[in-house]
Amino acid sequence: MADTGQERKEAPHATTDKSSQAPQAQRAYLLIYNVAQLVLYTVVLCVSIGSAVAFRSASRVFEHASPFLSAAQYLAYLEIGHALLGFAGSSVKAACIQVLGRNLVYFGVLMCVPEAYSSPFVLLLFVSWALADLVRFPVYVLKLLQVECPSWLNWLRYSAFLLLYPSGISAEIGVVVVSLPYIKQSRVNFVSLGGTLIFNFYIFCLCGLASYAYFGPTMYMYMLKQRKRNLSLSGRDATKNKEPKPKSG
Repeated sequence: MADTGQERKEAPHATTDKSSQAPQAQRAYLLIYNVAQLVLYTVVLCVSIGSAVAFRSASRVFEHASPFLSAAQYLAYLEIGHALLGFAGSSVKAACIQVLGRNLVYFGVLMCVPEAYSSPFVLLLFVSWALADLVRFPVYVLKLLQVECPSWLNWLRYSAFLLLYPSGISAEIGVVVVSLPYIKQSRVNFVSLGGTLIFNFYIFCLCGLASYAYFGPTMYMYMLKQRKRNLSLSGRDATKNKEPKPKSG
């Protein structure tokens, strides 16, 4: 379920060298998409924090920030199309896992349980997701504009997950746990056919929670390796650029 931070290193909307060399119309579309998501997540972050400060609690965060997060998460479905069309370097499988994992928590659980809207975990979820995307989208925009990414932004992209991944996972688990009693009682997202229950969403959520025990640490260790590799490459590139060029004859 978790999708916070650097695990979407090659997300479908990410602008790899392939997309930066794409036809002008495709680059323009990807630029509009990334800028739109950057704006939406900026609004989500500001509105979430502003609501929490104004009301001195997280009770109104969902009410005020969810329209913007919903828009961003609906737009994220386009990333699967980006992968299908080969707009960037991500596989369709990775795109589906990335997009559907987050949207399962948001649309499948949280949106269906109004009793969970006032939970402090909602504030943590919105802020963690927004910050995670706000350290990635600027990188994609700069690459589409063929502007060199500042070293500090590149460092932030591969370092923010150190805090945002644990906070995001904690928020997702918290939202699901808070929602479970209401899911069980009201049978939210249960599917029956001819009076026979064929899909128990409550059990599905319990299995999802159990999966964090494996996938959480596994993904975190993977991201640590990616951080080490990418930052070391960036450091070598920076050193190479600083080397004096030999003078000709």
